[in-house]
Amino acid sequence: MPEDIQKRNKRQQKWKDENRDRINLLFTKGIKEKVQEAADISGVSKSQWIEAAINERLEREQ
Repeated sequence: MPEDIQKRNKRQQKWKDENRDRINLLFTKGIKEKVQEAADISGVSKSQWIEAAINERLEREQ
């Protein structure tokens, strides 16, 4: 792998480590496809759609 690609990958990983948390979740079969469809309709990624849904729920419950 060329050195510039390795540097880019390290830089991107460093940014992720500093700015993102990872949560691994298991869902009932079929949910993934429903989330993907909803995300596609909204024009966002699955992660963005799930994060927005969680944030909406958190706001309602606070």
